Amino acid sequence: MRKQEKDLKLSWDWTTGKELIVDWETKYENLGIIHFSPDGKRAAAWMKDEKGQTIVVDGKPWEGRFKYCGLPHFSPDGKKVAAIVEDEKGRTIAVNGEPWKKRFKYCGAPYFSPDGKKVVAWVKDEKGETIAVNGEPWEERFEKCCWRPLFSPDGEKIAVKVGKECKETIAVNGQVWPNWFFECGIPQFSPDGEKVVAWVKDKGMETIAIDGYPWEERFTRCSNPQFSPDGKKIMVIVKEKGKYYRLVKEI
Repeated sequence: MRKQEKDLKLSWDWTTGKELIVDWETKYENLGIIHFSPDGKRAAAWMKDEKGQTIVVDGKPWEGRFKYCGLPHFSPDGKKVAAIVEDEKGRTIAVNGEPWKKRFKYCGAPYFSPDGKKVVAWVKDEKGETIAVNGEPWEERFEKCCWRPLFSPDGEKIAVKVGKECKETIAVNGQVWPNWFFECGIPQFSPDGEKVVAWVKDKGMETIAIDGYPWEERFTRCSNPQFSPDGKKIMVIVKEKGKYYRLVKEI
């Protein structure tokens, strides 16, 4: 992911100066917050007219109209826009104006994979909560599913916080970690995508779990983990006996 992000940024226009991006804001009477593409070249926003709700991109609205529409997100390369939409069949995600075929009771904000080929969102149907990828939900259902799924750097894996019976853990491509905790943070992938780590809390103490297995050490406080560039170490800030320490551990 880092290499791709670096390549995309190198392709951006870094010419010094000021460039007009939006001059159509006053054209629409009912317009939401404007969202911009990563390179700052494009803009999208929710809008409403006499036909219904939709998304306007670079001043041009999608052809389709919906009962509800919102939270537009750009792909990393800025070529696609995904948003939540709702019609008489239910809620789903639309990409460049084209809704997914499947509808759900509820649907969270869409997120793109690093290469922009996949769109993922939290969804809820009659079976429970889960994650949908390009419109296809995981087979697994959960009592609670975090709204913010995370892609691995290569876009092949998705990690998300899930919950049941007042316990939380991480699911990766639908497969749940072997251990559950009282509370669990947002997961993070190692640079090579092979490991997933998260801050966890259990029995009143905090620590770090790697692929579902917590460290033996427990702390009064523990920050979210940060991987070293080579992915071989993790750095966290911890609190012990009223003092804070910077802790770096090999994994």
